[in-house]
Amino acid sequence: MRLIYWLLLVAGPVIVYVVYLSEYHAYPDLVRDGVADLRDYHLMDKTVIPLNGIWAYYPDQLLTPEEIQTERFHAISVEVPSTWDAIPNFGRYGYGTYHCRVVTPKHPENLALYYSQVFSASALFINGLLCDIKGRVGTSSESSFPEIKSRVISFPALSDTTDIVLQLSNFHFRTGGIKDKLFIGEYDQVKRYRDQQLLVKAFLVGGLVIIAFFQLGMALLPIFNRVYYLFAFICLLLAFRLIILPESPVFIIQEMPYGVRLRLEYLTFFLGIPTISAIMNALFPKDYSRIFVYVFFGLGLVFTFVQYFVPVLVASWFIPVFQGVVFVQGLIVTLILVAVILRKRPDAYGFFVGWIMVLVGIVHDILVTSGVMHSGIQITPYLMFLFIFVQANVVARRSSQAFLQVEQLSDRLNFVNLNLEKMVSERTRRIERQNIEMERQTRKIDRQNVELQKTINVRNQVLTIIGHDLRSPIGNISEMVDLLLNDTLDDETQMQILYTIKQAATGSFTLLENLMYWGRAQSGRISNHPELSSLYNSVEEALHLLMPGAREKNITLENSVSPDQMAWCDPVHLNLVFRNLINNAIKFTPEGGRVNISSRILQDKRNNSEFVEVSVRDNGVGIPPEKLGQIFTSDTIESTWGTNNEKGSGIGLQLVKQFITINRGQVYARSKVGEFTAFIFSLPLKETR
Repeated sequence: MRLIYWLLLVAGPVIVYVVYLSEYHAYPDLVRDGVADLRDYHLMDKTVIPLNGIWAYYPDQLLTPEEIQTERFHAISVEVPSTWDAIPNFGRYGYGTYHCRVVTPKHPENLALYYSQVFSASALFINGLLCDIKGRVGTSSESSFPEIKSRVISFPALSDTTDIVLQLSNFHFRTGGIKDKLFIGEYDQVKRYRDQQLLVKAFLVGGLVIIAFFQLGMALLPIFNRVYYLFAFICLLLAFRLIILPESPVFIIQEMPYGVRLRLEYLTFFLGIPTISAIMNALFPKDYSRIFVYVFFGLGLVFTFVQYFVPVLVASWFIPVFQGVVFVQGLIVTLILVAVILRKRPDAYGFFVGWIMVLVGIVHDILVTSGVMHSGIQITPYLMFLFIFVQANVVARRSSQAFLQVEQLSDRLNFVNLNLEKMVSERTRRIERQNIEMERQTRKIDRQNVELQKTINVRNQVLTIIGHDLRSPIGNISEMVDLLLNDTLDDETQMQILYTIKQAATGSFTLLENLMYWGRAQSGRISNHPELSSLYNSVEEALHLLMPGAREKNITLENSVSPDQMAWCDPVHLNLVFRNLINNAIKFTPEGGRVNISSRILQDKRNNSEFVEVSVRDNGVGIPPEKLGQIFTSDTIESTWGTNNEKGSGIGLQLVKQFITINRGQVYARSKVGEFTAFIFSLPLKETR
């Protein structure tokens, strides 16, 4: 359980971060030359769409939409999101106007725009109307006023074209520009996206406050330890930081003046980081000197105090300076933790793992705030929450163990004094019971070893499939791309190479999809949402996807399913079943062959109901009788070769069997070597219980 705990602690944030990045970067740079074409996106289905890419930018000009329409002003191309200091020949301070034209589908009635990290004053125009103002945009520090807020701006979709004009000025922060993505979408979807962000932060704030009060309660116990107060302090400080950030779960904080919020945010940074030194000294007093605590806390207090007596612009430069202090402290803490581990101090490994997570988060957030990375999230609060949660549990466990040990020793001493002989007899019986339990556990372990060996065998088979079946087509794609880069190839040869690349990519995608579903099936995580599904449409979709491979072998694909034929099943499962069966038929059918998909209605006399029976039949090489009966029963994943040396993974038929069974159907195969093969499965016509 301890191993699982640490694996979840380390792997959990990594998995969540990778999933977040995959969603965050799921869209390409849609804005090109100041125009974003979203007509291929269904805004009612998608959550939000980021407007990142190349915007039109008018430097040193605050233009209205009408002035931009005159085309009298020269625009340059600027990447969004980016800060001005990251753009060549740009300064950190100044003003300008961003412009983007968004072409959307006509079906949404109400659209919305969500943006937050715009520094440090802005005015937003949508379709010529002033929709939002943050602070006051100006051409100098005297005429401008800073403000940072997150907003969801709703506007009607009057046509399929939306003009977005964003006036921006910065004279009060160390860099200007648009640091994060702007999202557009249907209003309810955008609002839901923002509410989800706020909900996560509210959860963190609530969790930190609960941990803080728990630590204060522990501090009231007879055994005093200042580490409880330190943990309570850093929990409240981190919760306060989450509240005062621009995307705050406490909406009243949004109305605080820009300078006040910025200074309070810096205060949490200047005091929060040195608190880690104090916690280190409290947990490992023999290894971490108190001098480090005084030095880093002293520097944090100096930065906190001085920032209140300098302009906001100057205070914003304290952050990169203090990041040097953070680097030095991080290096010292890491080196001392290594020494603590070598000295085998209690709970050293746990603190080291937590600290490395926090250190990675700090480095990540520094790179994000500096504009080096564009991940769109600051992960330090989340990792700090995990770190504090784990360390608070470690401290609580220490205290509870101390109390338990005292109580156990006292009870044990009284018990020994009064019942020595009885204790010996009881201990003997306990040993006997333990021996019986050990024998039972041994038998259980033997059974688990057998199951584990099966799992290892299956895993090795899957790794072999990935190593051989997936590496080969991807390698071929790479080689064929190299050929395409050769300018001496004629058009016909290039088209043949592109066709081959598409076929290899389709095969690799099918293999990856089968592996994904197969992995879910092994862990029991396959979801099933049956509904009335069109067999004809599923067959057509599979035929459309597999037609290039059939055309290469001159194989005729026939859809003999009635257009109005329906079945009660999960449509996703049905599509995968047809793709695998038809793909197998094409693979094992020689050139000039034929694959036919047909269906018929049959009567189940046992329960007086009807079901649909579907047949995927080919006139290929057939299946030997000795293998025909093992197709759906064998535990071994066996790779096979098609008539044109097409490589197969052997997973597809296992998935077909599982999905048909899940949808309350049956599947079997008929074949005659050299003549035909038919895979036949049945599905209910209506909902069954």
